[in-house]
Amino acid sequence: MFRPFVISTISLLCCTALFSQTTNDLAPGAPGLDAHWPSAAKNGFGTANTLASKVWFTLNNGVMTEVYYPRLDVPNVQTLQLLIVSSDGKRVETEADDTAHRVEVLDPQALLFRQINTAKSGAYTITKTYVTDTQRSSVLIDVSFRWNAANLFEGAIYIYYDPSLNNSGMHDSAWADGNWLVSADADKASALTSSNGFEEVTNGYLGVSDGLTQLAREGRLTPFVRASDGNVVQVGRVPLAPLFPAHPAS
Repeated sequence: MFRPFVISTISLLCCTALFSQTTNDLAPGAPGLDAHWPSAAKNGFGTANTLASKVWFTLNNGVMTEVYYPRLDVPNVQTLQLLIVSSDGKRVETEADDTAHRVEVLDPQALLFRQINTAKSGAYTITKTYVTDTQRSSVLIDVSFRWNAANLFEGAIYIYYDPSLNNSGMHDSAWADGNWLVSADADKASALTSSNGFEEVTNGYLGVSDGLTQLAREGRLTPFVRASDGNVVQVGRVPLAPLFPAHPAS
């Protein structure tokens, strides 16, 4: 059965309003592990056909890797992927490491891509379709998640987002603003949301207090409100839509 949701990521020039929230609930472990860019090997590259949109995205290994803004020489994202956690919290899987990947070009005349990731265990299939908003500096990802009814791995779905703003993985700050996960570095910022919102979020430092590290160690999230001046990672749990029957295979 399918459970759909949409992820929207936006890279934009920073404005004063993005810094209006202050908190002392800081994640521990600053600045986190060193930042490294992902592999230069890519199997998808997309952008819009208008001047109003100034983002470019890359795909590799079943996930979205860099997002460039406002020029092709300024990457602002390292990785965006889903995490799948078993209901008992003892098993944590990532799209990059625990699924078999396939990519489709939906239209030979458009930079419109679909990634299909199937769990190596056979427990689930994730289908993600990427498109760039023609009127805004945004990347939209339509996601369908399907559990295999014969498998008992059902659990929770998290979005894992590693911003690397302003061509650097360090000196970023991250926090939650309503249903948006916001990050900023100097005059660059990003905002990440899901059409279903988030049930819980955390902001931490890579390899020390980030959400994936928390889930792997403890099977649950500690909701740190903010991580400042380091290699930050944002993780949010997605409330899944009600189940409805899968479309029959054509």
